[in-house]
Amino acid sequence: MLNVILCARPELLYEAQKAALATHCEVEQTEEGLPSALVHESPLPTSRLNVYGVIPPDLNSWERPFAELLDHDAQKIVRWWHRNPPRKPWSISVVLDGGENFFPDFVIGVEGRKTEDSGLLADTKYFFEITQEQPKTYAEHPAYGRVLILSLQGGAQWMTVRYDERQKKAVLDQEFRLSDAAGY
Repeated sequence: MLNVILCARPELLYEAQKAALATHCEVEQTEEGLPSALVHESPLPTSRLNVYGVIPPDLNSWERPFAELLDHDAQKIVRWWHRNPPRKPWSISVVLDGGENFFPDFVIGVEGRKTEDSGLLADTKYFFEITQEQPKTYAEHPAYGRVLILSLQGGAQWMTVRYDERQKKAVLDQEFRLSDAAGY
């Protein structure tokens, strides 16, 4: 009978796996916090809102414009931002439904956001590859909530990406505005 149910509704097994992983996932505070300084062999450009006061050297060609967008916030929505490097002892990860870790590109302190440290996790993409990236569109961190996935369109416009339940796939949703960041 279980085989019949799963043939008729294969998403049930996937949803059960996701729920089981979420039940057993724990948030752990790292033994060491962020490093006290960002050290680099050459001077780094300054940043108004980065926690270190500089633009990190490891930003790629689409992360840099996003960091600049955060720094140029004139509405005082962004309190601070941090580049979340993958696989460091202090990095924030989100467990995807398959059990693997995902490291969103940015942690942003957003005025009015009702999460730990007013934090919002954001992951930026130059080109959003739907099949590989889709699990990230519904990834949730227990303390920071759903991850904001953004796709840079035409080299200039950031669009939010969300999972469409009806179509069962990730879709471009709407233009990203910092004024909406607290609600993501």
